[in-house]
Amino acid sequence: MALIKYKPRTPGTRAVVKVDRSHLFKGGPRLDLTAHQSKTGGRNHFGRITTRHHGGGTRQKYRLIDFKRAWSTTRTAPVTSRSSSIPTASGATFSRPRA
Repeated sequence: MALIKYKPRTPGTRAVVKVDRSHLFKGGPRLDLTAHQSKTGGRNHFGRITTRHHGGGTRQKYRLIDFKRAWSTTRTAPVTSRSSSIPTASGATFSRPRA
């Protein structure tokens, strides 16, 4: 993980340091390892807005992670619903739990 330092062209960019994410996978997620993530948009079961300023935005898929198995990883992908990136296993078959 490399850090990118900016040249101090303005006082605001003097202390800017970013994380280099060029090594992460740029494609979409594997569909067998994703699940629907339900959101309410700030509305209760009557459909009325109960929390202001919620809603909108693009839909996010929840990435299922199998923590109990050790696989050889092929790529590392960023995750939208977490503040981290996860490795993708090679040849992994995942059985989704029944709801």
